[in-house]
Amino acid sequence: KIMEKIKPNGLIFFFKTRFIEFFKKGNFFQKILSSNNEDLRISVSMDMLWNYDPFLAKNLLENPVFCFPIMKDSLNLAFKNFYNKKNKKKIVLIPDLKGPFGKRTCLINNLKAHFLGEIVCVRGTVVKWGEKKIKMQRSVHFSNKSAKFFVKEVNEFNENLTYDSIDEGNGSILELEYGLSKFMNWQSILLEDFPDKNFNPYNPKTIIAILENDLVDSCNIGDQIEICGIYKPL
Repeated sequence: KIMEKIKPNGLIFFFKTRFIEFFKKGNFFQKILSSNNEDLRISVSMDMLWNYDPFLAKNLLENPVFCFPIMKDSLNLAFKNFYNKKNKKKIVLIPDLKGPFGKRTCLINNLKAHFLGEIVCVRGTVVKWGEKKIKMQRSVHFSNKSAKFFVKEVNEFNENLTYDSIDEGNGSILELEYGLSKFMNWQSILLEDFPDKNFNPYNPKTIIAILENDLVDSCNIGDQIEICGIYKPL
């Protein structure tokens, strides 16, 4: 009800402000400057977030599609304010949520429809993994006619990245600038449920998980893992 009363822009500003305050007070950035990685995962305890702002934690778990990108942007903004010196190497921080997740920690067999769109934490055995593929996060195009750049954020998986131009319908041909565009690796894995008293060896429950960035090639077939992410239908 509170979220419905706030306009979308005001809601984004509210969450961003609260997340920035949380990261500033949480002392998350002390060990970052000694790292050589461009993409760093910062452990964020859900207990800390619940103690700081239960409303923030509840909405992150129940509506991560909206809240998690704001959380990521807020983390990087807070880091820029913390590290005011000239940074020779751009560092992108990624929140790495740590439990407990309560009822959202479950076996694959116990995943229900009401978890769709929410954060869940499941345990399973890796029985299959796919090839490493490329996803376009941001495309940058240049128009020779207007001498302007056009930037588009892409959220869906794009396996076919061979196109060089796009006709916008107004006579202007946009050339894809590969050097300015941003790409990332991704990989799908198949998880099988852990055996329990209700386990059916002839029809085991499975789930597909999508790994991105540094998580690609982070596990092998036969590994028993615990994974946290957004539960979506494919």
